[in-house]
Amino acid sequence: MTTRRKQRLGYKYYFLSGTQEVRYDLGSASLLAGSKAVVGASQSYKIVYTVGKVPIQAGGAVRFAIPLPFSPPQLDAPRAAGYCKASCSPSGVELSLSVNNSPFTGFNATDGHCGAYARSVFVRVGGGRLKQGDTITLHYSRAKASMWSGLFDFAVFVDPDGKRRAKNSGYYVVAGFPRVFVEPRRAEHFVVYLGSNLGRSNRLTAVARDELDNFDCNYAGKKRAYPGDIALRFKSGVAEARIPSGKCDVLRVKLAGDISNPAVKPGKYNIYWGDLHTHSLLYDGIGTPAEVYTHGRDVTRLDFQSVSEHSFYDPSMWKYVLEAADAFNEPGKFVTYVGYEARTSDFGDINFYFGGSSAPQPPATKFAGSYNTYPLRRYINSLKGSAALVIPHNHAKPSINYPVKFQAACIPLVEIYSQWGNFEKPHRPFTLTGRETVSPPQAVVNSLLAGLRFGLTGGSDNHSCHPGYGRHMRANETFHGGLTGVYAKQRTRRSIWDALVRRRCFATTGSRMIIDFDVSGVAMGQQRAGAPRQREVRATVNAQGPLKRIVVVRNGREVKSVDCGGKWDYQLEWTDRTPPEKLRVGRTKYTRGPFMFYYIRVEQQDAQLGWASPVWFDK
Repeated sequence: MTTRRKQRLGYKYYFLSGTQEVRYDLGSASLLAGSKAVVGASQSYKIVYTVGKVPIQAGGAVRFAIPLPFSPPQLDAPRAAGYCKASCSPSGVELSLSVNNSPFTGFNATDGHCGAYARSVFVRVGGGRLKQGDTITLHYSRAKASMWSGLFDFAVFVDPDGKRRAKNSGYYVVAGFPRVFVEPRRAEHFVVYLGSNLGRSNRLTAVARDELDNFDCNYAGKKRAYPGDIALRFKSGVAEARIPSGKCDVLRVKLAGDISNPAVKPGKYNIYWGDLHTHSLLYDGIGTPAEVYTHGRDVTRLDFQSVSEHSFYDPSMWKYVLEAADAFNEPGKFVTYVGYEARTSDFGDINFYFGGSSAPQPPATKFAGSYNTYPLRRYINSLKGSAALVIPHNHAKPSINYPVKFQAACIPLVEIYSQWGNFEKPHRPFTLTGRETVSPPQAVVNSLLAGLRFGLTGGSDNHSCHPGYGRHMRANETFHGGLTGVYAKQRTRRSIWDALVRRRCFATTGSRMIIDFDVSGVAMGQQRAGAPRQREVRATVNAQGPLKRIVVVRNGREVKSVDCGGKWDYQLEWTDRTPPEKLRVGRTKYTRGPFMFYYIRVEQQDAQLGWASPVWFDK
């Protein structure tokens, strides 16, 4: 990809341009600060709004958006973190301040707050009038970026006359708002990525991270990795090397106490890792799509990725989404897919993906709380026969039923894990974080029992520009993001897409453990008519840490648990001798007849989990 093309994609559209109107005649914003910002360190800022051609009338207001990881703004304690006051030039104009710190609200046209993006400080003009060239300065003191490093937007919004004319929030976005880079802390450990497929040589990438798992882009130094006494030179937080694979069947590399993922000899297919569920500043994350893709490609070393932003797009914004995905797609090196996420009142959260360079724009939506109102069932059915995938994302409120009440040809997968937690079943490890819980209808195992046939994927749902490896979302710390492993012939859109469609995939909670699973020769994700009288369950697991156990799940029940004794590599073989007629699940509205299914769950001693996609037998 050319540098020119990267620059063109870098910041072409400002975030929220699909949901709030950008105005170029409302002036500009700039930011003044003292020393450089560092995660956890106090810093004071001056955010200066300069009035443009459109004056700010009495009754008008400016909204200053404070990024969610920063200290909540407050007006009462001058010596405490986040204290805010405002001044203007010329003096004599009456100003009043108010704050809305709610981090999870949708659009509120009453006062313009939208907590999905930032906390709001409103400066209202009560008397007087500000003309072109006049300024309003927000003084934001002793603030900390408490969780993660990266580029953050101090966006500025304007309601020039107090009449809330802009769509959705009532406030227009001021084009060209400032960004602040928050530095990470000093590196405390390394994450070592190894290409999962052994060849004559293998690619090794080591990434420096601080104690909060932020990428330390400033780290430089020399280290040695083993086996092989591999010399690594870190530059800008990353070191790369090609290492000989030798004659081993499984390879792992150790660096200063940190151990890489395993690499194994490939069979019919290669193993590739991806994170299809990531977000950007186009809606409610940070980082442009170009920055999110760059991090996934260069820092977390993903093989495939999608920026699946929420679906409130205008045509120009959707065109940019297509351009960004296409620009970063490099067959053989890094694969990208166009995608978006829809939240619906009837079906919960669902992600849509497309296999080519073009894709239909998401249907027109209206804001009804935080839910889309378009006819989802009709839209999904219209995608049959096209290169489209629909993957239910189980992050949903308890009042929402399991998001898929019907099975269509383009819904072969379900997201069993994301940063929000584990959706295999109720009462399980990695309980859903925050304000929500999983009810039995949302559990993946119950959907499988109902006859829905899903392969299993893991994603991050990451909003902090850390695809593939991150534990921060908006204003809260969550679990690490999940990953999807696929068995594909090549690192190309077509080959990986084929693996997803055919359910040749497995999910993890972020570990790059390798799982191979079949039942009597029927590979993961596949189905067969007629079950053998005795079924041979086989699994090979190459873990990224000591294994605790492997659990065989049959028809939703744990029927076999094998203690792995702390081994890193394990082969499971178990014969299920129970006659099929005693095991079959009765016919459901989603099936033509009785069926049975198996899958495995892998548990490492460090609590990392992995799931193989199920195998089905029909009568």
